[in-house]
Amino acid sequence: MEKFIIKKYNKQKKINDLNSYLHMLKFDKPVSVKVETLHKKTTFKQRGFYFGVWIKILCFELYGLKNIDDVTEYYTLMMHEDLKRAFLKPIGTSRNGHKVYSIKGLNTVRFTEYTDKIKFESANHHGIQLFYPDEQPYFDELLIEYNL
Repeated sequence: MEKFIIKKYNKQKKINDLNSYLHMLKFDKPVSVKVETLHKKTTFKQRGFYFGVWIKILCFELYGLKNIDDVTEYYTLMMHEDLKRAFLKPIGTSRNGHKVYSIKGLNTVRFTEYTDKIKFESANHHGIQLFYPDEQPYFDELLIEYNL
């Protein structure tokens, strides 16, 4: 599958290239062309609050730990795997037949959709309120409450 990215500065040239490419191909069946807006990959800020705040809080609350400092890398990885399996579609299968899930390829929009699901599930099924960094003053209060 060919991918054409059309940016503002070379828009007409890319459209002409795409048009030429499509005419060059000899299709014996109808085809479709998908046009979508490109979004940036997940940001450092998104990954930071996800791993540094949300995952820690969920580990602390759901694994019954006595102190937020008891959240180790092991618990973090377990929680991350549980969340991926619960809220993402598999991206493939491993050699041993297990489904593979990843946040690595998510763009900012898809990552927000993923974290929205986590936020909803946490609040509605576990009574755990999670906030995004831009939800002030709630996010800062969350940091204070959990001593993060």
